[in-house]
Amino acid sequence: MTVHDGWLYTATYDQVSPFFNVLENLDRVIKALLQARVANVFERVWRAGSDLYKTQDGVTWYRVTLTGFGDVGNYGFRTMESVGDYLYVGTTNPFDGLEIWRGWARE
Repeated sequence: MTVHDGWLYTATYDQVSPFFNVLENLDRVIKALLQARVANVFERVWRAGSDLYKTQDGVTWYRVTLTGFGDVGNYGFRTMESVGDYLYVGTTNPFDGLEIWRGWARE
């Protein structure tokens, strides 16, 4: 969790993403040949990928993302840091590698 520009941000760990990534990467595990991972229909239906929410009062929450910023391999947000005008969010993604997102500039 972190505070940025008067908002408290918190994230979830999405167990759906690792489960389906293990299944869809089974070929890679067995053959060590799979080069790219593509989201399957189950990941889309269940909105796989970590969720990020924000609130100003601790009661009313607003979703920022329900899909790991569009990458279902982002099954968790490891770090969040408010620096200057931006909020930085680091992802947990053992399938495609971590990502660092910058956004939510103050107006």
